[in-house]
Amino acid sequence: DTATTEIYTSLFVGSVRWCIRDSDWASWKQNAAEAETPDADPERGRLLTLARLHAAGTDGLGEGTFLPVTVPIRARIGAAGVGVAAEGSTKTPLGTWDLPGAFGLQPNPGTALPYFVAGPLDYWDGRSGAATYNTHVRSSVPIVGEHLLSVGWVYNYAVVMGVNPNRTPYGGSAFFLHVTDGRPTAGCVAIDQGSLVAILRWLDPAARPQMVVAL
Repeated sequence: DTATTEIYTSLFVGSVRWCIRDSDWASWKQNAAEAETPDADPERGRLLTLARLHAAGTDGLGEGTFLPVTVPIRARIGAAGVGVAAEGSTKTPLGTWDLPGAFGLQPNPGTALPYFVAGPLDYWDGRSGAATYNTHVRSSVPIVGEHLLSVGWVYNYAVVMGVNPNRTPYGGSAFFLHVTDGRPTAGCVAIDQGSLVAILRWLDPAARPQMVVAL
């Protein structure tokens, strides 16, 4: 674990929320924030590696109306907190990210997202400048990046965060929502496996789901 002071907060820094794409998401987030109380006094300058994740969707309620679908979920974020994505950084990237697919070491738990089971040949390419940088590749020889099987059980299930979709060199790669081991991550967001499976089953690619990482 990190040697820095950590604050578990739902509002200030490292707040992680889910939404369906909608022009009034910001209004929903503000309303949700007003209904919550931070668990600790958020002091600027401290490194935060804990956050709360919320899942919410329109659920046919109409423009600008969001319905929470989970209770707040304790989440781990990057060891360096949140910030701008970069290759080799351990910051969880700030922004709004599409969720184009998922994978895992385990069989598809029932998600409608495109899903593959990671095996011995599966990598997430970390070679900045390569044509397949920041994408899933299959290779019979080792490549620079993440060998998904070797990462272990924290990748039992994972949702791809669409960070650096244009694959800008050194712009960052391999950002996922995955199973937590209780420690800060290398830049991903991590939650307990049961909650992740529930979210995977809820996510609908037709609804264009997104993840919002905001201060």
